[in-house]
Amino acid sequence: MQSKIFCLLTDFGLEDVYVGQVKCVLASQNINAQIIDISHSVLPHNIVQGSFFLKASWKYIPENSITLVVIDPGVGTNRDILILKKDKKIVLAPDNGVLSLVIKSHLSQNEIFVLDMEKFKDKAGIKSMSNTFHGRDVFAPLAMYIAKGQDISEISHIIDVNYIKKIDIPDFRINKNSNAIILHIDRFGNCVLNIEQNIKEKLHNYKIFLMPEASRVHLVDAYQDIPEGEIGILDGSQGYLELAINKQNLAKKYGYQIGDKICFKLIEV
Repeated sequence: MQSKIFCLLTDFGLEDVYVGQVKCVLASQNINAQIIDISHSVLPHNIVQGSFFLKASWKYIPENSITLVVIDPGVGTNRDILILKKDKKIVLAPDNGVLSLVIKSHLSQNEIFVLDMEKFKDKAGIKSMSNTFHGRDVFAPLAMYIAKGQDISEISHIIDVNYIKKIDIPDFRINKNSNAIILHIDRFGNCVLNIEQNIKEKLHNYKIFLMPEASRVHLVDAYQDIPEGEIGILDGSQGYLELAINKQNLAKKYGYQIGDKICFKLIEV
């Protein structure tokens, strides 16, 4: 059997048996399966962070792979399961907005299908499944079904991208009072914002202040360039700008959480 690459992105953590059981299903019928863990540390049910992790990892995910995105607080309900074909890659995910950031660019290049659960169960010979663990009982068997070259048109129907669920993350706009959204907070307390790196050059034309405290924000190239104890904004490694304090935990200091709105005052210079 040909080797197949499966990538996993979940909020399962590593304390329980959940990740291991999903991997067992993926490997059970394909002895050459290669399984890549993108992350299992998405905060529980945090669709914004999961969407960011997928988008940030997208260009590194190999072609001809199948990615299982299981951040699924609606598991066991009538929420749909989506099959995304994009850039010679396939992604399986619940229809809850977790695909938002990936499909946002080049919409015309997306092909999105909605799984017909009853047809899939019949075709795949699934007799029973847990209502609380579709990662193991639906997503992994579906990935195996697709990996074997089965025709997904027999178990799904195509859907217009405009009809799937999206998370509410508006584009960052430069104006006198600009708002950004925190997509992720890393273990150092740096806040990844929904400001793409191509915006940074335009910000050189402004003095930046973090509101409501009106704290000056320094536009820098490296963490070390931020004056100690002060705030900086810089290109992160994941394609977005980060807000940080040199050698301090910014999120902890200001009480920020993923999904929070960050308000900036911009004064043109």
